[in-house]
Amino acid sequence: MKAVLENSNRLRIDSFRNMDSEMFASVFADQGRMLMSGGYIMHGQEIIKKKMTSFMHLVGPMDVTLDIYNCWEIDDEIFEQGYFKYVSIDNGKLFNEGHYLIRWKKQVDGSYKIIYDFEIDMI
Repeated sequence: MKAVLENSNRLRIDSFRNMDSEMFASVFADQGRMLMSGGYIMHGQEIIKKKMTSFMHLVGPMDVTLDIYNCWEIDDEIFEQGYFKYVSIDNGKLFNEGHYLIRWKKQVDGSYKIIYDFEIDMI
């Protein structure tokens, strides 16, 4: 189970290094949601892709750390808790860090996609 999450998280990590919002959005379900700082919610894979394009161009390439410290499976869903860290590749400065909770759902094709992504330090 953890290996499935790590493979998908690798796409998220690579997407920030390469500033590829399409790759980033690809791990979300069609109606996936992402809770951002300030309580802003991005809803839907296409919206996430569009907003992340703007965000990535604003902040530049990032070196991202996603460390899973807990995961559990309930029926066709996996819950993931972990630590995240974003560091600017351009200047080496810490952009953001904290803890997260992600809810993954098994898709018809057998893959898992994110349906909720929360930065839990904000809650």
